[in-house]
Amino acid sequence: MDHSIHHLNPLATTTVRIDPDAIWVGLNSDTALIPDAALVFRDLPDPCWSVDDFSDSGRILPIDNARDPDWYREDEQWAAWTPTAFLSNQRPWYDQLETAVPVEERLGGWSMAEHQREVCNTDLIRTQSCVRFIVEFNERFPRRAKVPAFYPSDRLAKVYPTTKMVQINAAKAKRSVLHALAFLSWWTTVMADWETNLTDTVVEIITSLLSTTKGKRGVICDLERDWSVINIPLYIQNNIPFFYLWTFEAKVDQRFSRLNPTLNLTYWAVRQGTALTLAPDINEEDISKIAHQSTRLDHFFQVIFGHRSAGDDRIIPTYSLFIIDFEGWKRRPICYDEAVLSTLVKLYHYVIFDEGRNDKYKTVVFWRWRKREPNDDYLKRQYKVSLPGEDQAGTIRELYKFDYAPKPGISYNIETALISGRKKADPATPSLLQRMDIHVATVNKTLQERLTDDLQTTDMLVDVSSDSTDDGFTGFPEVPDILYHPRAVNSPAAWIRRNEELLVKARRHTAELRATRGEHMSALRRSQSPTRLADPYFAPHERPEVMFRRLLKDESAKITYTESTWCAPHYAWNSDFLEAAFIFVPDIKSEARMRYWANCWDKIGTAQRLLTTAIEHGLRFYLALPPDRVRQFRPLVVDNLDRSSASSLYAAGFQEQTLSPADNAATFCASYLAKMNDVLRRPHARAFIAEGGQISWVARRWTGTRLVEEFMSGPSIQVTIHNRGFYDSASDNSSYAAHDIVSEQEKDLLLGYSPGSNGCLGRWLFPPMDIFNDNFELWTGEWNAALDHIYGRLADDITRGRAKLRTREKWKCWMRNNERGQRRPSYLPSSSDFNNVMEGITRAGLQPTWHKKQLDDIDFPERRME
Repeated sequence: MDHSIHHLNPLATTTVRIDPDAIWVGLNSDTALIPDAALVFRDLPDPCWSVDDFSDSGRILPIDNARDPDWYREDEQWAAWTPTAFLSNQRPWYDQLETAVPVEERLGGWSMAEHQREVCNTDLIRTQSCVRFIVEFNERFPRRAKVPAFYPSDRLAKVYPTTKMVQINAAKAKRSVLHALAFLSWWTTVMADWETNLTDTVVEIITSLLSTTKGKRGVICDLERDWSVINIPLYIQNNIPFFYLWTFEAKVDQRFSRLNPTLNLTYWAVRQGTALTLAPDINEEDISKIAHQSTRLDHFFQVIFGHRSAGDDRIIPTYSLFIIDFEGWKRRPICYDEAVLSTLVKLYHYVIFDEGRNDKYKTVVFWRWRKREPNDDYLKRQYKVSLPGEDQAGTIRELYKFDYAPKPGISYNIETALISGRKKADPATPSLLQRMDIHVATVNKTLQERLTDDLQTTDMLVDVSSDSTDDGFTGFPEVPDILYHPRAVNSPAAWIRRNEELLVKARRHTAELRATRGEHMSALRRSQSPTRLADPYFAPHERPEVMFRRLLKDESAKITYTESTWCAPHYAWNSDFLEAAFIFVPDIKSEARMRYWANCWDKIGTAQRLLTTAIEHGLRFYLALPPDRVRQFRPLVVDNLDRSSASSLYAAGFQEQTLSPADNAATFCASYLAKMNDVLRRPHARAFIAEGGQISWVARRWTGTRLVEEFMSGPSIQVTIHNRGFYDSASDNSSYAAHDIVSEQEKDLLLGYSPGSNGCLGRWLFPPMDIFNDNFELWTGEWNAALDHIYGRLADDITRGRAKLRTREKWKCWMRNNERGQRRPSYLPSSSDFNNVMEGITRAGLQPTWHKKQLDDIDFPERRME
């Protein structure tokens, strides 16, 4: 045997479990901990649990991520630290997942007993407050890192129709506390000086909470998917059970040779002098070759000491410095410092790029993963994580992976670490049924069929006397309060439960067929295309979505205008904002037009072009961010003007000052324009653009494209810092997303409203909103040339000081006089036109609505739902 195996220095001992469908490997952990259903739930972060998936105590039966090792997920980086036991003499209530909580009958239903609610409420507030303090007050917390969903304490008092629903609700509260403890354990492990910027009280609470935890849940890794972000040294150093799936693809990839189970089992057998018998499925023909390959790799799957450079050029202070922390990552900027630069030059290879500027301004890129080879041969052989004097790679990987690690569909150049390609995720991802080699014809179910009929949580009663103590947590994601119907075919968990016997029979039949053919059944065989019934066949020109687009283009072109009255600055869109945003389209007219453009206009090929067109046409829509992405858009620096104005503007009880009546038109117009100079410079004034119609037009008239560019850049500090925007939490299908909003008083100010005095009625410089929406024939939800001309005259009169203030009745008369003219559109669409478009969309099998849908999930043109 090659002596290379003696220099492996593996992180931990290895255990192997061979199932009929998979080979599981564990490092310093027992593979028996892996639940049998783990393989099925690999690509299902939300399995859509129904009430039948829970035990009577509320524990999830197929796989419970509060107890069972679960797959690594980017938005749950802390989950592996979930405690599985506690050192206290009496187990806390949140550790008793298998035990039901006390309940009481109340308001015609069942709820958690009052004394139990008090205990739960206290622990929820303690743990979730600690998470909040870390996220909000520690500037080193990664801005893109995810936090555990918060459990609203007022939900503890909810009344449910059955005791089992109460237990499920209580179990969610238990998991919320466990996940919060996992987050605290993860953060205190990663950050050596985590107490910085925290009060003594918070530090004491965190220390007290974590001192009682014992054991960790662990994590399962998909090597091919997660290799660039997983942090195996960190897991092993902190006794986190680490498991991975050993597939054929992983076996043939030299990158993963250090994790070859045969190699590690052989190493420990040689070291301990024990006999070793390997199962045929993991036996290797040339173990020495694998050992030689593995010695060239570190614990982050990177080749060490393999780079050679011809020479190092001199670095001057005017150069821009960047560092690539790990192979495949985006480069990270670093500040020029002589001491830091000296260390970097000593430890890592680098290159200087001339990016088209003069010799004084160049770009220096250090490759942390391309280290300089030590002179000491022993050190060279033993190196796997970091060099002497080097920052801990495990900490760097954990803190910076949220901002600089590669994301799905985005790849970075290995030399420059600039984006080298983008690939939009395939919307036609194979369904669970397809991955399980089974075809079910009735997979397409409506939303009503998927959601519970008699167990919808929105129909549950709530004790109105219970006080919420979670007012400060509105900026964080909440634990969802929804269950799927037990019979819903689109619920993967329910489908697996109902078809378990069918799957067993299918596997047995496959095994018999292979046996008759003399084929050897191995978990390391390459995956084969599933045998399934054929999908319904349509010729390309007969597919329902194609036929729908043809009919839509022929019949519904009348609902919109091909030309806009102005051009929006399409270049101003923030790509990160569009990637994270959800579109809110509460108006059927706006959505019907957007769907028409997306399916029938060739120039609309991206969300950026669609939204630019929507702004140009004056449509009403909002772009909202989920709670876990709001922090990403928080400005690093808030200027003094915004800070001073926001302190009063977003304070509770703020009263808007109205425009005072004036003796003459010129004085009032001057007062109005001065007020606009204040209102339209507020941080959230960009929300005027989202309102569409005359609100958007007037705001653009006084600011040009400034507000449009601000709207395209992302949310204002109203949302990101002060949490004062619109928060979608009261609707039946709450998304908990947030967006900027302007008040009704601000809209009235924009329209030049002056309240009446001495018995006189209020008057406006522009038509009041309700009259404009309900009584103006020219307005059908989209701005047109006729409106542009009419409003241009109104605005010109204001700038000249000759505008007229009109009452509501006078504005109605003004509208009747201006509804006729040469610029009047030849056709004004009716409500039935828009209803026909939306009905056709449903019949064609497209998404029923875009309202509250993530922009990144929309296709152009749309595709039929599978």
